[in-house]
Amino acid sequence: MRALRVVALSLTLVACSHQTPDQKLLQSMGPVKSWAGSLAYMSEQWNRSHVPTSLLRNSIKAAQKELDGARKQIDESPATGSLKAKLHANVDALRDAASALQQAIEDHDTKAAARLGATCQQIHDALDAIERASA
Repeated sequence: MRALRVVALSLTLVACSHQTPDQKLLQSMGPVKSWAGSLAYMSEQWNRSHVPTSLLRNSIKAAQKELDGARKQIDESPATGSLKAKLHANVDALRDAASALQQAIEDHDTKAAARLGATCQQIHDALDAIERASA
């Protein structure tokens, strides 16, 4: 009887752990969504002089590295074309915003940094909506 329970539990876990390619790709985009939210928050705090420029600069660099990896994951994924297109658009938009934010902090342009932080937040929200729509 005990062996039967173990087998039943194992089968349940295997059945529940199976994810579609779309679900796997969405799950792998979690760090991208986190970076979008982090850059939005950090740009706001930088404008208030609560975050040093060096920290924001290093965060942008780390985010860009993550975005390059995410782009590769999207390209290699067997997920549906429509999902991949949406994710590509958001990853590319975040990459562009991060690059522009880098320039804004180098230029000490607080208005541009605020605008770009808002863009990062919009991308975070868009990725969140994509994730919720597929749940």
